[in-house]
Amino acid sequence: MHKLIILGCILALSGINLSQANQILNYSDLKATNNLPTSTNQRFAYNSLQEFINANKTLTSETYTDLQSRLNGLKGYVLYPIALTNVLNAYPDQFYLKDYADYYRTYFPTANFTLRLISTTWTKYINDEAYSEVADQYKAFGNLPYNVTAKCAIGLSALNNYLSLDKQELSNYFNEAFSGLNSVCYKYTRAYVSAGLVNSDNEQAINTFIAKSKNLNSYSYLGRASQNTSSLLSYAQTAAANPEFIYTNYRSGQYYDQINNNFIRNMVVKFGYVDQTSLTDFINYVNNFNVSNEFKKETIARYIDVYYSKLPIEVVKQYITSYPSDRVLEILIRSALRNKENYSAYLKLLSPEKQNSSEWQYWIARSVENDDPRTARRIYENLSTTQGFYGLVASKKLDKPYSAISDLVVRLNTPYNLESELPWYSAAIAEADANNDTTLAFTLWYNLNVDDEYTGLINWSYERGLYYLGVNSSIRQKLRDNLLARFPDAYANLFTDFTQQVSVTKTFAQAIARQESAWNYNAQSPAKAYGLMQFISATAKRTAQNAGIPYTSVRDLTNPQTAIALGTFHLSELLDKYENNRAFAAIGYNAGPGRINQWLNYSAGRLAFDEFVASIPFNETRNYVMNTLTYDYYNQIIQKVKQPVTIYDNEWNRRY
Repeated sequence: MHKLIILGCILALSGINLSQANQILNYSDLKATNNLPTSTNQRFAYNSLQEFINANKTLTSETYTDLQSRLNGLKGYVLYPIALTNVLNAYPDQFYLKDYADYYRTYFPTANFTLRLISTTWTKYINDEAYSEVADQYKAFGNLPYNVTAKCAIGLSALNNYLSLDKQELSNYFNEAFSGLNSVCYKYTRAYVSAGLVNSDNEQAINTFIAKSKNLNSYSYLGRASQNTSSLLSYAQTAAANPEFIYTNYRSGQYYDQINNNFIRNMVVKFGYVDQTSLTDFINYVNNFNVSNEFKKETIARYIDVYYSKLPIEVVKQYITSYPSDRVLEILIRSALRNKENYSAYLKLLSPEKQNSSEWQYWIARSVENDDPRTARRIYENLSTTQGFYGLVASKKLDKPYSAISDLVVRLNTPYNLESELPWYSAAIAEADANNDTTLAFTLWYNLNVDDEYTGLINWSYERGLYYLGVNSSIRQKLRDNLLARFPDAYANLFTDFTQQVSVTKTFAQAIARQESAWNYNAQSPAKAYGLMQFISATAKRTAQNAGIPYTSVRDLTNPQTAIALGTFHLSELLDKYENNRAFAAIGYNAGPGRINQWLNYSAGRLAFDEFVASIPFNETRNYVMNTLTYDYYNQIIQKVKQPVTIYDNEWNRRY
């Protein structure tokens, strides 16, 4: 039996009417958001209200009246609760949260926007030392599932004698505070320690925090909690200021080992690098101290890791056997692949966890396929039953169908009837999407939590074209073994129409979009790439000119039709230029066409397909190629392409 968890209720999906089970959810009672059908005018007024908030950091009597009128005019709009929340967040001194406590407690007592509003408002009160305001509002709201910031605010109000809480509750708040030590929780933990309330459970929470933290400059007050915390804090603070202290005052055991590891990199950086003798100098330096051999080995391995790019490769190879680092070993293996050198010794030095990964299992098989073909074939057979790029490549290596994936095409649960059971959420999510506000749609969607295996909500989102929400849920629910949940046939008609006009398959174009944006049409990257297909403005302009597609600004890229038209055309340009090779197209799309020529010039026709992909120097681009080719095959299986292909023969058989 699967469950939908929302607004504090946990109710089975087997026919129970959530609106009847809990009055909070009764849409007919939520009159303030259920009076009128959504209209363009309401949406305009809502957006205008947000523009007003952005333009007015403070309110005069005149603008206050104007804002009140605007807000009242939205009471029949489905997103009125969000508009109200935005106003209360922006103007807590003019619009008092306490005045709306009944509204939120009645309709949205555990909604994430309610709890966030409360913690934001109470943070302001705590900063102003207005503990009585927090206490009054806490009494008005009652026992909600407050976040850690709100709990710290409640605790501070109690410690200042405005609320009465038992010691166990205060203790629990103290322990939780270390999960997010913002300004409010910092003040609470400090006040709690000063009040002499620390117990043995708190001491454990303090020590765990000290062991994990790398900057403890502001937490000297924790040393007053007990002798144990004082000793640990002193050790950690001194090590942070002078990492050499660890060598001369080395301590081992619970908490201390973690502190030592925290500052290994600091030791390495402080010692520094001058020339190729620096590594041997560092080894001699470390070996002079009375610390555990394991700690010495880990510290020296970190030195090699940090200064790998400066150290002569011969020096790295000389010492990597004694001081292995997975990151450096992976670099050496990829370099050996790129240069057609033997890499088997490096594989043996990888940690067991790394060795057992599908990627390095594949390369273990490749390294022995000439001398021990039976072992190699056994590994390939095992890999061909697993997901991912190396399952794909292993199947190609065996020249057999990649049939394991077919078992992962599991039917989704019947779409959850959100319109009937939770109509406000259904209507609000739809309106947020219609208003092109995917951020708000995500916020609302996160209120709907389900059992990890339940896919009814995902199915609901896909049936309504809200692909970004369903994919997000598939990731949060870790549904790796359910391809239908992870890979919807998104914008099927648009991709079909546009790919019929160019030399790119629908499934590969969808794979690129899935990798680029996870179907969020409003996605924006730090590099200022926009939309489903993640174009930067310059590439979009050039592609639009080549394709004869109207384009005026990056805002056009948030239109799925424009984004897909440009994306499919650009992919076809890359495929036409590079022999219909999807690996090249993916590299060009992610890193630019210049990288294709650069890496091909270096490899000079020496590499097989798998060697070329594994030796791509950029981690992001290498993963991008592997993911998009894998997603293409998944899409082919899901969409029942008659003759699905893992790796095309022209991709596999050529030299790189």
